[in-house]
Amino acid sequence: MGLLVTFFMTGNARADRLSNVFFLAFYALAAAAAWGIHLRYVESSALVWVATAAVLVVLAALFVSQALVLAGRIEFRRVAVLQTVAFSVYILWILASSLLALAYGVPPAWLGWLGVAAVVAGLAVLAWFARDPALIKGDRNPDRLESALATIPFVAIAAWLIALGLVS
Repeated sequence: MGLLVTFFMTGNARADRLSNVFFLAFYALAAAAAWGIHLRYVESSALVWVATAAVLVVLAALFVSQALVLAGRIEFRRVAVLQTVAFSVYILWILASSLLALAYGVPPAWLGWLGVAAVVAGLAVLAWFARDPALIKGDRNPDRLESALATIPFVAIAAWLIALGLVS
């Protein structure tokens, strides 16, 4: 996220390319985490299949669209709305996973609450960005305040994923 903010503030194309590479790695690792959570809760609820299928589809869409942007095959503006919607579904998956943690006590409850906080932060930033269609469509880059706000949910999501890996 730091590289993306650097790109937004400076227009540095190298920072943009590197952020795209890191997002590809993030989407791949997020899919692995989703599968791990699926295995943990599949015995508890059949709805886990729905959440897992949804998150894997959107992570694949995010990965492919990001790879196409990185390869220069498509402009970000053409996939900005798709990525926004897909990332929103990913955030809702974090909420579902966190609620499962709170309901079943595995992993610890604090991790469930951290996930809920990450979702609230993510949805708040998405709502803030949604006020400006040009931002959502990728027609305009976020300004400094918007860039700073966007880092909050990413830091919370990263903390949730790291903590999830540590307690698993």
